[in-house]
Amino acid sequence: MKKLLVIAMALTGLTVQANERAESFYRADSNKISVTGGVNFTKIEAERDAGSTTSKSTSSSTAYVLNAEYGLNDDMAIGTTLAQNNSDGESGLGGYTFFLKGQVEKFFYQVWANISPGEQADDNFYDGGNSISLMAGYEINKNFGAFLVYTPSYDYEYKDSDSDLTNGSSASYSVYYERVISDMKTVLVGSYFTNVANEEDGVKNGKDSQFAVLSGYLVKDLGMFEFIPSFTYTNYLGEDDDLTMTMTTLGFNLRKSF
Repeated sequence: MKKLLVIAMALTGLTVQANERAESFYRADSNKISVTGGVNFTKIEAERDAGSTTSKSTSSSTAYVLNAEYGLNDDMAIGTTLAQNNSDGESGLGGYTFFLKGQVEKFFYQVWANISPGEQADDNFYDGGNSISLMAGYEINKNFGAFLVYTPSYDYEYKDSDSDLTNGSSASYSVYYERVISDMKTVLVGSYFTNVANEEDGVKNGKDSQFAVLSGYLVKDLGMFEFIPSFTYTNYLGEDDDLTMTMTTLGFNLRKSF
């Protein structure tokens, strides 16, 4: 379940900006600091049909996210992201994320370094291992573009476990459409997300999973800051035919550049 929450944060972590670049490729301007803070509410509903019996489960979580970045020059920016998570009666910080993002003409890239402070456990939100994620994107024109995000597999540790654990690789393939409607920037993103099952001592723990994701968000300039509401709907398309699962996230963010 916590891995799904990480997926939710990844898919709803798109940020936006007010300049000529595509909204999906946000980057702080040169010598400027951009700070975005807000809250994401996520609900996961699952149903498993085992023939004669059907089991249902629902879980909710809240994540308070703070993102800060600095524009190194006209082509690159660096930054960090922190998240305070609350789910199923547990509360705590996730790992530390540092990133570099940039642009070469109409091509965009981003590298995330995700640092886990400790072992993964039932009572924390640590990933248990350090990882990197890579993004490559292309701006087709002022309204359309596409990007790919890939996270290679990595080893992690679980509290009181002596097993060799591996978190499976994941990839998302996304296209976006954006335009200005009634003085508000409007962005729609469609994604196909794939995730390889985790391994324990070299043996897969479960099945690979795939998700279809639709995200939308608005950007409204309120003068001192920008207001960014967002909505993400995720539907499970994986190999487990007995499982039906959806994930819905509603986010509210404010952004300030100075």
